[in-house]
Amino acid sequence: MVFCYKIAQDAYVIAAWLREKDQNGTLVGYFQADTLTESEEDIAQLCEEGDFGLVLGL
Repeated sequence: MVFCYKIAQDAYVIAAWLREKDQNGTLVGYFQADTLTESEEDIAQLCEEGDFGLVLGL
């Protein structure tokens, strides 16, 4: 049961952070490609080429 609580808590914290950034107008900056480091771009490219789902750099 503790594991499920931790997942729910993590999801809540992420959702709250996203909501805050959206409300203050800064969320869009996190989705701009030029904000990634070179290594993050490499990882994103690998994930895009494969079938690994969505990668969020939060």
